[in-house]
Amino acid sequence: MQNFWMYMIYFGAGVLQDIVITFYYRFVADKKAGLSATLSFITTLINLTILYGILTNLTPDSGFWLIITYAFGNGVGAYLAVRFSRLSKN
Repeated sequence: MQNFWMYMIYFGAGVLQDIVITFYYRFVADKKAGLSATLSFITTLINLTILYGILTNLTPDSGFWLIITYAFGNGVGAYLAVRFSRLSKN
């Protein structure tokens, strides 16, 4: 059961990271320096925390699947961020 929650945390972090990154790029394009800097900090914090977690928990059984779960979360996060940004413009 502990592995399930670890995978859910990595998936959720992937979703969150891609949503933050998408909004970061929107703020850069809109030349909003303060918001861009804040989201850049958050993105780096998420990314390095996850990378550290994967590398310290790297085992033959779970390491590859943690990476796949995180990457899948990134894909879902990108999809949601684009869908949300389209809805907010209408």
